[in-house]
Amino acid sequence: MAIDLTDPKDSFWIEIAGARFKCLHWREEEIQGVWLRYFPRGKKGMNRSQIFDLEQLVYLDLLDRVLLDWEGVGINGRPVECSRGNKNLLPEIVKCKVLFLTKLSSEVEIHREAVSPARQAVVEESPAGALPDWAQSKDMGNA
Repeated sequence: MAIDLTDPKDSFWIEIAGARFKCLHWREEEIQGVWLRYFPRGKKGMNRSQIFDLEQLVYLDLLDRVLLDWEGVGINGRPVECSRGNKNLLPEIVKCKVLFLTKLSSEVEIHREAVSPARQAVVEESPAGALPDWAQSKDMGNA
């Protein structure tokens, strides 16, 4: 990539299965926006097949947002561009690890910033994130 508009402090490299992946720190409000675009009214009234199909699109969209570049990824021994289509060709376990490690790294970074002496903030124990409204109901959004 000739020009990278990403602030270097917003990205980091992770290594999975001998390949390196450049990722963008997870931005919770942006990620929630992706979920709301695919599930604006939650999952009520949807069957399992519809939910599964939309969740696959959500995960691909999230992967496309957080995975910026890679090294050591190819087809038949030839390097391939880090494009949306090629990201979708990654093994499922690699996609899951990229998303998980990106979210985990971002949470660690947020915690580190919150407890830095410059901020002098008090950090309280809290769950990883609030559940969406549909998940807080008794039926967990199932119609």
